[in-house]
Amino acid sequence: MRTVLNGEVHVRYGQIYVESVVWGYAMDEYFAGQSNGLCGASAPGGLFLNTGLHTGYVGFTVEVLDAEPPTDERWEDVVEAPFRPKATETLLVEWAGEDFWELELEEIDYRVRYSAVGMDAARDQDTRRANDPGYDRYLLQFWPAPPSPDHVIKQTSEIAAYWHDFARELPEPPSDEERALLVDWEGRQHQIDEERLRQRAETSAWKGRMPSERLRRVGGNVMGMVTIDRDLLDELEAVPPSTQRSIARWAAYRAYAAAGLAEIGWVSRGLDALDQGRELPPPFDHIDRTWEALFEEERVPHSIVSSLEGSVPYMLQQAMALPAIFAATDPDPLRAAVDSLYAAAATFGPEYPTLFVQLRLAFPLLTANTPPPVREPDLLKGLLAHFPEDDPREEEAEDRVEERAEDRAEKKAERKDGGQGPEGGSEAAGGRTENVRGGAPQDAPGESAAAEAADPGADAATRPSERDAQAEHDGREERDERGARTEHDGRGGARGPVASPVIPGARRPTSTSGGATAVDRP
Repeated sequence: MRTVLNGEVHVRYGQIYVESVVWGYAMDEYFAGQSNGLCGASAPGGLFLNTGLHTGYVGFTVEVLDAEPPTDERWEDVVEAPFRPKATETLLVEWAGEDFWELELEEIDYRVRYSAVGMDAARDQDTRRANDPGYDRYLLQFWPAPPSPDHVIKQTSEIAAYWHDFARELPEPPSDEERALLVDWEGRQHQIDEERLRQRAETSAWKGRMPSERLRRVGGNVMGMVTIDRDLLDELEAVPPSTQRSIARWAAYRAYAAAGLAEIGWVSRGLDALDQGRELPPPFDHIDRTWEALFEEERVPHSIVSSLEGSVPYMLQQAMALPAIFAATDPDPLRAAVDSLYAAAATFGPEYPTLFVQLRLAFPLLTANTPPPVREPDLLKGLLAHFPEDDPREEEAEDRVEERAEDRAEKKAERKDGGQGPEGGSEAAGGRTENVRGGAPQDAPGESAAAEAADPGADAATRPSERDAQAEHDGREERDERGARTEHDGRGGARGPVASPVIPGARRPTSTSGGATAVDRP
């Protein structure tokens, strides 16, 4: 016999554990399918031990034996259960891991006996403080034995009876095969959840649209382009490599022209070589010499531009433009287009949208591949995007149209009935009625007829007939209704035409070929 522990251990919530695996099971899983509720052994590689005391120190002894020991009648509650460690290290562990003891068990099948005394007195005590007497003690014994079901050897205390009833009401635990399938499923589910999180993060980083594998691998300043024009990346990827190369050259020239460098001799020669597909001449044959020429050449202007988002107000524009020519020579035409356009955008600073408008005008093939609008990656905003709030101005316009249509229908019904409503029409109301459009008062039909009878000699040519007056009134209402519909459609409804914006200074292309092989210089 080997005594591992003979002293006191600290318990909380009336619990202490034996662990040979990382903690990963709920209390129910330890006791499921058992008849005893003091020593839970259904979860693989662990034991869940209940005590009478809620919080404090209890007497505790652990023994490792070679064979089954005799039962000691001094113990009031005794249970047994099977146990097999799942690792080379098996520990007795306090509730929050404050202390632990190595049990030095082999990875074989054991029978474990858990004996207790004084559980009810300790339950009534609840918490044992520094100078309080101790009422409950426990003995945990292990010996080699083949697996067999747990059972209650002796039950005396009420708290033990409570825990036994708790265990017996639980459903049967899963079998080893079912548990293995569950672990496999949970592992797969974890992988699926991780992949979903990765895709959400990537979708957010790419502004709501997952990139193709080609864009994901292109590198360079692709993520910088995502922040300023996500659609342009998909448009660039969709055009042929020859167009991508032409766009790279176009962007390099635009950057150098915006920075006032394009007409300087050595810069102009480099741009000519880029247009013709030749090797770049000195000093472009080495980037360090190019930087030296940029800062030492007296003819090189020095101008300031803000960063793309405007957060950095003072950046040397010529330094922003310089990388464009090197980017345009990249062996990968897509990366050449992406990096040279980003350098050109940095040269333009906050005015870079004008550059991209000019780009799409110079290369119409880009707009033929514009992807659908990007929605916000945030799920709530995505849902709101599907269900936008109604524009109150649209509702007001629709209400005006419906009210006028109803008024017109009522007036036609009154004319059909001879101008009399259900209770005598406007005559019953007496006298004059206000014009429905807020104009001057009009005579009621009865007054008009009386006036005509009183003055039979009046000139008919100077007094329009009632039919003509009503036709004119209806025409005005129809024109007002068409005006209301036009006003409604022009306020953001899907029916009205939208004028295309015109950007000052943007040059329209002279051809629709998708961009010439030579750079279109202004």
